[in-house]
Amino acid sequence: MKETKKELIERLKKELLTNTSLTPISKVPLKPLTPKERQEKEKAITELLQDGGAYILALNSSAKKDTLAGFGKRKKQLAPIEQVRDMLVEMRQDEDGNLNIDGLDFSQTSIDVSIKDMKVNGNLYQHGQNVGGNLIQSNQTVIGDLRQGDNKVYGCLEQASQTVKGALHQYGQTVKGDLHQHGQKVQGNLYQTYQMVQENLYQHDQTVKGNLHQGYNEVDGSLYQSNQKVGGDIYND
Repeated sequence: MKETKKELIERLKKELLTNTSLTPISKVPLKPLTPKERQEKEKAITELLQDGGAYILALNSSAKKDTLAGFGKRKKQLAPIEQVRDMLVEMRQDEDGNLNIDGLDFSQTSIDVSIKDMKVNGNLYQHGQNVGGNLIQSNQTVIGDLRQGDNKVYGCLEQASQTVKGALHQYGQTVKGDLHQHGQKVQGNLYQTYQMVQENLYQHDQTVKGNLHQGYNEVDGSLYQSNQKVGGDIYND
């Protein structure tokens, strides 16, 4: 008999609670999923995360008992981040072997989301965000290029104090509050263009070995572009 959607979700919950489906990626290679298995698990985990609010796996090591809690009733002791990582890799690894968690929707709750201090050897994509509060994307060290574009932020957007060995792209963003893009150290080119800011735009105290592009910005408040050291050319149009 074909497994129903409800049965699939319940089975997935049981797997998460008993840890039978989680394989530490640092110890044992993940077993490849068939296309059908991948589709079923991706659908199930999506429904699990969005059914009645997103869930957190809270571990009680002293009682040797696992519990699920909604964000609104979050327990103090959360699952180890390594276990969450392994679960995401198993459930959301695409055909190219990359982790894809695009489109997570937390708009039905008033919680804050923290995804800072990540370590990634490959590429990290954080563009196209829609944030009702503030969006903080600062203090990052990137060996390649850093792209921070196409974000819509109803509060303030901070993309400052970053060290980039490649090029830094900060473009096409709509911000109702202040936009902070100062204190950058970029060995390649720096692009800070095509942005709409209702308050103030800060692009000062930057060191750029390549070219600096700061044109086509619309700012209703004040624009700060002082103390910039540029090895190449500056483009403001």
